[in-house]
Amino acid sequence: MELYFEKLKEYNETKKVIDTKIKEQKEVLNKLKEASRKNEERIREYVGKNLIFGEYEIGSYFDQERKVQMYYPVLHMDSTIVGGITNVLFKCTDNYAEEESTEEIIQQYELKSEERNINITITAISNAYTLGYSDHDVLLEIKDNFVMDNKVKYKVIINGKEEYTYERDFGGKIINKILKKRLKDKHISYSNFDKESQRMRSKRLRKTGRRGRMCKNVLLRARPNWNENIYIFIYNNIVTNLNPKFNSEKVIADITKNYRRCSKEDQITRLYHISGDEILFIALNEIDEYNNCYAYEDEKLILEIPYPDKRFRIDVYICTYQQIEYIESYTQTYHDTFYIVEKADIDLNKKLNILDILKELKIKQ
Repeated sequence: MELYFEKLKEYNETKKVIDTKIKEQKEVLNKLKEASRKNEERIREYVGKNLIFGEYEIGSYFDQERKVQMYYPVLHMDSTIVGGITNVLFKCTDNYAEEESTEEIIQQYELKSEERNINITITAISNAYTLGYSDHDVLLEIKDNFVMDNKVKYKVIINGKEEYTYERDFGGKIINKILKKRLKDKHISYSNFDKESQRMRSKRLRKTGRRGRMCKNVLLRARPNWNENIYIFIYNNIVTNLNPKFNSEKVIADITKNYRRCSKEDQITRLYHISGDEILFIALNEIDEYNNCYAYEDEKLILEIPYPDKRFRIDVYICTYQQIEYIESYTQTYHDTFYIVEKADIDLNKKLNILDILKELKIKQ
């Protein structure tokens, strides 16, 4: 029994020594892990601050295979680092048949720092944004020109081991700078929005399968004769069939007098007795039709802008009075719509700077 207690005592003392050493080693290991974490943070901060999120210039590259021009940010390197971009790719990824293909620009950097004995590789990937601008009012596109802009993902590998990822949002600034330079002396006139541009636009939309605005260049020179159209409507539907003495001139005079008083928020309505239980109901509204535009297109440029005019909508209803029990109402029997187009006072041949057109449209947003 004494031997047992001696062995137990010896075991406990040995275990105590071992536990103490394990604890010490754990503390050393934790310190090493903390030192490694801080070192990793320092490297990440150094790479991010000095490389990824530093200053940049705009570079460009022409892809001979696909015949496209690419623009991208070129990162400024630390003075102790040598090297730069070794490759730029324009990659098209085909998805499922019902989806559009995805186009990407990929940059690859190879960098070295002899002072720090560091080898760095950087891969930058972003969507290939079309060089241009678009919103619900305007479309501008420089054909076969793509830009690495907005969110760019950077993958950084140091000495083939440490790997870091970053994401930088350039916020469209690169596109804006390039457009400002490319379009500085680019002018256009309304007379350039011709039938040939319309044909090219129709061909483009058929080829790409995109749904676009309703661009009718012919309306730039044509003014809808709303007076005559309403007179014909009244003659065919009222004078001929309901009341040969109906005063169509009074209706047209009232519209002429009142349509400028309506707005996009306030509608103007008028009622005219036809005969018996029939009335003519007129509603006037000022409208925005964002789908309506003029289109210009050549081999290098696409431009779609809104009509430079005011548009008023005239809804014309012929209604019949009816009474069902205690409810009185009018039932619509015929309806048609006409438009008054008041064109801006423009010179069709005046040369307009495209950048100024964009600036003006952006201000109206």
